[in-house]
Amino acid sequence: MSATMGIDHLAIFVYLYICMNEKRLSSEGYMRAAQKFRLLADPCRLRILDLLRRSGELTVGEVGKRLSCSQPTASRQLSKLFDAHMVARRREQNTVYYFIQDESVFELCEAICGRLEREAEIDTTSLYETPEKND
Repeated sequence: MSATMGIDHLAIFVYLYICMNEKRLSSEGYMRAAQKFRLLADPCRLRILDLLRRSGELTVGEVGKRLSCSQPTASRQLSKLFDAHMVARRREQNTVYYFIQDESVFELCEAICGRLEREAEIDTTSLYETPEKND
C-alpha cells in the first residue's frame, strides 16, 4: 500500500466524522487534524505508541532496544509524540519515563486496521506479526 493511499483513507475518516457529527472544522481545525495524521503516518511512531500501550512506561533506551532502533531515533520520535500530546513523560531522578497520554489515538488506529482488513480481503497474518514459537 502506498503512503498516499493511507493518507487518503485518513482523509475519508475525517470527512465521515465531520459528516456524522454535522460539525464543520475551521481552517485551523483542518490544519490540526492534518498535523495529527502526518504524525501517525510514520511506522516508527506507530510502533512506539503500540509498544507503550502494551508495556506502560518506558525509557528512551528501553524503547530503542525493544524496537531495534538507535536511542537518538527513539528520542526524536518520542519528542514528536510528546509535542503532539500523544505521550507524556515523568522524571524519576535522572531517568525519564514515557507513557501514553492520549488513548483516543488507538480508536483511529483500530478503525484503520479494521478497514484495511475489509478492503484488502486478505489474510490478516500479512498485517500482523505472528507470535514466535518456543522450541
